[in-house]
Amino acid sequence: MTIQERKALILKSKVKGQVVQGKYVDLYPCTPEHGETIVRLRNQEKSRYHLNQKEASTIERQNAWYNDYALRDDDLYWCIYSKTGNIIGVIRLYHIKADGSAGNQGSFIIDEAYAMSGPYALETELLTLDFCFYTLQMEKVLNDNRVENKNMNSISRRIGFQFIEEFERDDANFNLYELTRAAYKRADLVNLMEKWGERA
Repeated sequence: MTIQERKALILKSKVKGQVVQGKYVDLYPCTPEHGETIVRLRNQEKSRYHLNQKEASTIERQNAWYNDYALRDDDLYWCIYSKTGNIIGVIRLYHIKADGSAGNQGSFIIDEAYAMSGPYALETELLTLDFCFYTLQMEKVLNDNRVENKNMNSISRRIGFQFIEEFERDDANFNLYELTRAAYKRADLVNLMEKWGERA
């Protein structure tokens, strides 16, 4: 696949508003109309902690960010919808390389009110990683978790992410991980999701 073909895939995914559908959640491309909900999600206590967000988000900042985001072809941002039509979170793929070979997964939030009521985070991981490896044909994905976020660190390792290093960002410590397509334990992630789904 050429660089132009990869970039066309990324642009098509954003500009045409591709929806990624799952069993428990669907991912809809972020639009300006989602701004107030995104601000609310980002300002939740746990979200601010895990994102290391020092100041409260505002609709003005969100709108300014979106205006920049809309011009980029290396950045995809989805709102996570429950099957009942509620926005329960957000997730992003960004710093997608020009040749499409790699990118970062991040800005991941699940609403505190929904987090423990279903396998929403697990399926969101599944949908975005499938999108990276099978739609965009990436070779690897990077993500980082705060060192203290034991749950996400455990999930990352369990599905094949390899620890690269611990680093500091804005006075907080994070673990950096890398997942290659060959190391992606998709079946393990599906099993985790289905077991949680049976309990929910």
